[in-house]
Amino acid sequence: LKVLKRLQAKGNRLLLGGSCDSAGRCSFEAKCAEPLLGGTIALSGRSLRWSRLWLLPGLADAATRVEVCSAVDLRTGKPDAELRLGLRRAFSKRGLSLVHAVPLSLPLGGEQEGGGRSPPLRLEVGATLDVPAEVTLSARDPRAALRSARFSVDIDRADLCVEY
Repeated sequence: LKVLKRLQAKGNRLLLGGSCDSAGRCSFEAKCAEPLLGGTIALSGRSLRWSRLWLLPGLADAATRVEVCSAVDLRTGKPDAELRLGLRRAFSKRGLSLVHAVPLSLPLGGEQEGGGRSPPLRLEVGATLDVPAEVTLSARDPRAALRSARFSVDIDRADLCVEY
């Protein structure tokens, strides 16, 4: 279950959110853009974190992503810093990834054509359809390939989102 609240005042955006998983673990987060250095400040659990992301140009999928993070544990006062380098686009595992949001209520102010705000209550479901790397169909026995092929569906996530 996820609950989000977006606030905007004088050009500043603040995102407040909380989530609980099926094991009963809950987490809370507050996030806002930081205009001085162009990063993001987040308060999550017992950690205060600043981060900044740069997407550097490259050839197609070889573009580079650089992220700098600085954090402090608010209970112990212990600081931490990270520098992450990676590709701009992560390569997915084999299979077809499907994500679908199902509205469970109408957007605030009624249904809006062509966009508008997302509904305040929705179910977001993510699944992966694993398909064989190769399937060969034969005119002699067209069902043989389907009997030997292994298809499976893995539900990766199911989030109930409440946004107000």
